[in-house]
Amino acid sequence: EVIALEKLEAVYAADTMTPGTIMSVFYGGKKISGFVLTVHNLDSITVTAPTKTEYLVGESLVLDGMTVTANYANGTTRDVTALASVDTTVLETAGTVTVTITYLDVTATFDVVVVNPVVLESITVSGGKTQYFVGETYSNEGVKVTANYSDGTAVDVTAEAVIGTADTAEAGTKTVTVTYEGKTATFEVEVIEIVVTEIVINTEAVKKSYF
Repeated sequence: EVIALEKLEAVYAADTMTPGTIMSVFYGGKKISGFVLTVHNLDSITVTAPTKTEYLVGESLVLDGMTVTANYANGTTRDVTALASVDTTVLETAGTVTVTITYLDVTATFDVVVVNPVVLESITVSGGKTQYFVGETYSNEGVKVTANYSDGTAVDVTAEAVIGTADTAEAGTKTVTVTYEGKTATFEVEVIEIVVTEIVINTEAVKKSYF
């Protein structure tokens, strides 16, 4: 029977033995006689960082694409990715986070970048007509809605925002409400009475002579 090396059970951990040690080896709980294993010192491990290296605060570390290679004193190497341990699982602090990989008490590191999530902080409203006569049709033409985000960016979201209307049936100050993704802003328009200040009679077209 051909037995894969990783299925064998050694009596000692490899990092505790002197190079050249002859070991007893077991398989399935039974000692394999005549088996000689030469052990070499583990010099270092090399880590290839995972594919994903940028995260939001609170995300879990994703190790897809990471490899861990053991480098031995005799120049040989071994892929020990499945045997290595990681010291970090949830990334809770913004900044550059150093992740430590350990295999048989030998460590190596790689860095990931953790940033705070970009969130919508507020919306602002500008432009648009702010004065109407009683009975005049209200219009949102010219109104601009801007979304303000936590990273300092501002985005025109007029097309996506819900802009209310103003009742122009009566004079007074009317409040128009604007909403976008849970954020609300308001602006006011004035509705004024039509006041007759002067009546002018045009007599040019009036007939003045009669027969």
